[in-house]
Amino acid sequence: MKLFVLVLILSVCASLSLACGPSAAPTSISTAASPTATPASGQLPTPVPATVIPSKTPGPPTATATPLPVKEWELEAVDIDGSTVIVSIRVFAGLEINVTLDGTPPETVSGPPPVLEYVFTGVAPGNHTLNVSDLIGYKETREIRVSVPTMDSGLPVWLKQLISDLESQPPANPPLSITRYEYLGETVYFQTETCCDIFSNLYGPEGQLIGHPSGGITGRGDGRTPDFFQERQQESLIWRDARKGPAKSGSPVLAPIDNLDLQIAESFPLQYFLLVGSGLPDGCHSFGGYTITRDGNRVLIKVFNLRPADSNLMCIQVYGTVESNIPLGSDYDAGETYIVDVNGQTISFRGDQIVKEEAMPMPTPPERSSSGY
Repeated sequence: MKLFVLVLILSVCASLSLACGPSAAPTSISTAASPTATPASGQLPTPVPATVIPSKTPGPPTATATPLPVKEWELEAVDIDGSTVIVSIRVFAGLEINVTLDGTPPETVSGPPPVLEYVFTGVAPGNHTLNVSDLIGYKETREIRVSVPTMDSGLPVWLKQLISDLESQPPANPPLSITRYEYLGETVYFQTETCCDIFSNLYGPEGQLIGHPSGGITGRGDGRTPDFFQERQQESLIWRDARKGPAKSGSPVLAPIDNLDLQIAESFPLQYFLLVGSGLPDGCHSFGGYTITRDGNRVLIKVFNLRPADSNLMCIQVYGTVESNIPLGSDYDAGETYIVDVNGQTISFRGDQIVKEEAMPMPTPPERSSSGY
């Protein structure tokens, strides 16, 4: 019986991995994370539950902003001289800079680097927004104001009187203007008119009437200066009526296109302009402006007239012309071919070189009935 009990005790000790016998010391189990209580003599140790430390959940990665490269230009000055705005920019590297005034590019860019002058002429009186930006992402915006110009004291007396007479009349839409040109070796002054059958006027340096370059029955003037629009040079706006004329109403329709003339301003970078001659089919049509969009190497321009909503309205059968100088900007790569589409008429050019289409003939004005309508 004693032998049986002894074997049983030894089996229990072996299963518990304990030392048994009179000389066996009590066993203490401990870990750094889970200490155990010290057992009394002859008792098994009681383990203390380990403390579970939750792991730290990593947060989202912190975004690090990529700094822009160094700004390579500085808006140095904005000068306003009458209706001319000159923007001076100091360029530190060969970076293309986009300068616009109310979204319109400058007429010329001149001056050797590092200071370039972006020139806007014929700016109407009032508030305007100047934007300067580059391809990297730097941009600067300024609000400028062009005051109503005072009459130039250096103008001839007869021209001052003419301007005073025009300002005493009700304002027109589009506004009247007088522009100075060099034509056939002398200084001349071209006065616009409001519509189609009304003659424009071309004056000599002493105020003598040279002729009527546009308007009249055919819209092409009186024939005394047939080459004026092709030969005129050194354009300089002298006066434009700052008053607003009555708003014109009507349904917009595409205008007939008489001629297209692509011009390149000798500036840095090169500036491209399109001189568009559009027609007014009769006395009831008026000029309705234009829109311009660009898709890759194709520039789409739509020129509109305004036509009365009343189709039964009797209109004077006289063909008028309107001349629009449309800026195309400067973002054109050398060697690339571009196509400008104006109401279905096209003209093409390569960067730095004009490739004109054959000149389009002037349309034949509609025949006039015996009644004149």
